[in-house]
Amino acid sequence: MVESFERRLDARLVASIVAAGSLSFCAVVFETAMNVALPALMEEFAVDAATIQWITSGYLLMLAVMVPTFPFLKARFALRRLFVCAVLLFLSDCRPT
Repeated sequence: MVESFERRLDARLVASIVAAGSLSFCAVVFETAMNVALPALMEEFAVDAATIQWITSGYLLMLAVMVPTFPFLKARFALRRLFVCAVLLFLSDCRPT
């Protein structure tokens, strides 16, 4: 016999759906902003459109790799340690030229 169950919509589920939807919207807005910024980036870095598009594609590829990797890292390490490592990695790349 198949047991039936009742599925309730609780506040945490609604919050996670809203968060995922808003982050997806932010990603679309970011991509639109990047398309508008392509000429300025080409001028700033003195490269052609193909190079800037490859840089943008590389960023999106890295984002696509990190999104599914983060839950594994979060399960394995403390959130504070991950945050500190992310900040240190960011700061190590912010050297003056």
